[in-house]
Amino acid sequence: MVNLLKQLVCKNELKRIADMLNTINTQKQTINDLQNENSALKQENETLKSANNITEPPVLGTITFQEVYNILRQLTPIVFISDSYFKTTSMEEARKFCINTKVWTKKWVLEDHDCDDFSFAMQGYWHQGLYSFAFGIMWSETHAFNFLIDNNKQLWIVEPQNNNFYTLEQAKNIRLPDGSGYLPIRFAML
Repeated sequence: MVNLLKQLVCKNELKRIADMLNTINTQKQTINDLQNENSALKQENETLKSANNITEPPVLGTITFQEVYNILRQLTPIVFISDSYFKTTSMEEARKFCINTKVWTKKWVLEDHDCDDFSFAMQGYWHQGLYSFAFGIMWSETHAFNFLIDNNKQLWIVEPQNNNFYTLEQAKNIRLPDGSGYLPIRFAML
């Protein structure tokens, strides 16, 4: 009977030990998963920090509300302009800045992160600093994109999904993969 009792106690202890080992292994896996998640979050945080430390393009001039209005009004009857003047830079400097934002590296997802989201994201970078640049958003009938008025007061169509800059003449002939285009423009907002 004593031997039987010893066997039962031993069996119960072994089961308890096995359960404890399973619990320890589960907790080790949870810790490992959390460490991997923490590492991924740290990497994402560093990416966001570097994105937020982008140096604004150099200011090479200014353009007034009326000048902006006159340029945009030739393209669309609906124009929203927020300030009385804007800073300008060159197309080359604007292109460098747009590349550095990394907006174009984001994944396109229908309805969740598509053309309007790319254009709003790019717009945000252009207006996060001390200056309000002549960089805005336009919509055609089926596409959202950005525009720049440079220091020579030339309007550029800016595709935030790939950082291409087009003159109006070039934009007239471009058809996007879905068949849409940049023109005619429904509205412009700056």
